[in-house]
Amino acid sequence: MKLSKALVLGSMLLSVGACSYPASVASVSSPLGEIRTDRHVDAPAHITFGQSLQSMNYEADLDGIVCTAHNFPVDPSAAIRGSILQVVENSFSNLNISPLSNLYMPDSFNLKFDLVSFRANLGFNSGYWTGTAVADSELVLRVTVHYEGAEVYRTTLVGNGNHRTKGGCDAGAQAIGRATEKAVARTVESLVYKVINTGELQEYLDDLKTSEIGPK
Repeated sequence: MKLSKALVLGSMLLSVGACSYPASVASVSSPLGEIRTDRHVDAPAHITFGQSLQSMNYEADLDGIVCTAHNFPVDPSAAIRGSILQVVENSFSNLNISPLSNLYMPDSFNLKFDLVSFRANLGFNSGYWTGTAVADSELVLRVTVHYEGAEVYRTTLVGNGNHRTKGGCDAGAQAIGRATEKAVARTVESLVYKVINTGELQEYLDDLKTSEIGPK
């Protein structure tokens, strides 16, 4: 009985006409609580996003044969940009944003973000009454920091996420969306820990001011 019902469910998932199920990805604000108040950077920040983060038209890779007639597009670019802006705005004295990736602002830390890689995988497990969509996502960004034309910091930010949602093929979009949100959140947490909380940018600024004053 259980086997036959599972087979019926699988047949239903396979037989539905081809559809597109776009995944929605929201910006995340949870990393804000992790920013150390004593690591606030006493200088403005100027942010640019590379072309690769202006629009990301990806389709999730499907594992197995269930729901393979459908496609599951996902574009997390707006969520990535929004999440990064929330962190930077709360970490520097001021925030400026420019659509021009080659524009540098004086007396500011210029942060350039580029996409290194992104992937989203989706599979479906058949169940007794309903199936389960299983998704995992990985996001890798590169951030480069310049001050007065000199590169002062460069690092890679990595985040992973996974999520399970019960339902038919349409549940795949929700699973991908939540998994990608978790990946974005962990990538931005990496930004907090590796760029802000280390204190390296403020230390660079303090050393620069000391060298400009010089010995008396």
